[in-house]
Amino acid sequence: MPASPDRTARRFRLGIAADIRKLEWDGVFTAHRSIIAQAFAAQAAGEGLVLIAEADGYPVGQLWVRFAGSGPPRLWALRVLPSHQGMGLGSRLLEFGEAELAKRGFAACEIGAEKSNLTAQQFYQKRGYSIAYEQVETYSYAMPSGEQSEGVADQWILRKALRPSTAVIAGADRGRAAHGLADARRANAQAGLQSPACHNSPTAERVYSGRRNARLSGQARDRAGRTESRS
Repeated sequence: MPASPDRTARRFRLGIAADIRKLEWDGVFTAHRSIIAQAFAAQAAGEGLVLIAEADGYPVGQLWVRFAGSGPPRLWALRVLPSHQGMGLGSRLLEFGEAELAKRGFAACEIGAEKSNLTAQQFYQKRGYSIAYEQVETYSYAMPSGEQSEGVADQWILRKALRPSTAVIAGADRGRAAHGLADARRANAQAGLQSPACHNSPTAERVYSGRRNARLSGQARDRAGRTESRS
């Protein structure tokens, strides 16, 4: 982990197998080891992306994407090391993710925020996201000890239309993007990672499984409007 923040030596890229253990951030997310592995397996299978903000050769920010069938792709697990927060890195990483999706032809994307987390809701709303519907999901994942962790996430799903202009990139950039994805797939294949068994869309730093209850009612729209009016 970098000893001190470097405000200049940063780059944004796709994750590779060498990042997997580093993304545990020296024990902070060790309990999520299986979730991290599943995110990389999804990328290797062409079912998602792992996006990295790097400083001094270390992944100081991460954002994951899950392609959700015919619906908009779902962004999740947006987080930045505390030592590198307050520099706009989270916003830039989010923009990088949106640009990667626009390059791939997606017209919109979604991200989840716990209903109790007004800070996250306002962060996304200030960056062009609007509450689309509410979603309640059960989730479970295996911890390194072998125990299962389970819970329920009650969240707003926010959506943003992606500007077509962000999809226009130079041929060289397009080639680098394709090459980077190929490298990520090869690296994950060499690591022996398989596609995850759970195909539910993961949100808010978790891989969800089990029953899903997604609904949008008149009451939900009213509550969404009140939430947006406070931002």
